[in-house]
Amino acid sequence: MGHLLSSLSRTTLPGYGWVTFLGLLGIGSVVAGIDWQTRRIPNRWMIGGAVGFLIWQGVAGNLWEALWGGLLAVSLSLTVRAITRGLGMGDVKYFGVVGLALGPLGVLAAMGITSGGAVIEGLVRVLWQRGALSEPRPLGPWIAVGSVLVALVFVVR
Repeated sequence: MGHLLSSLSRTTLPGYGWVTFLGLLGIGSVVAGIDWQTRRIPNRWMIGGAVGFLIWQGVAGNLWEALWGGLLAVSLSLTVRAITRGLGMGDVKYFGVVGLALGPLGVLAAMGITSGGAVIEGLVRVLWQRGALSEPRPLGPWIAVGSVLVALVFVVR
């Protein structure tokens, strides 16, 4: 799997990985805070992130891979939303932006980390609070953690 994920950065553009990482870190920091407080992910941040990463991936020569990543992320997220009703549309759009930034393999890794973090948080909350699962929790902070970790480990060179 490490070999597959190491192919995330197929460009030789100087600083490519750092720009992707810093873009995800910047968006993630703001969106995680907003989602934590309001349980909403603002469209303006998702539109800005999508446009920014599309331009960046186009410059880097990774546009098709980015588009496949975004499509995969939105498709999987909408499927999970339809089955569980556990994802909001902001989460779906945020995963789409992450897919544009990381491509198909990267977004799958980020979704795995996001899911793992959310499950661990849920288990910890159940142990410490009765009825903890009955109240909704924001997923944006976990999406930020997952995407930034994947970018840091597999994209930054």
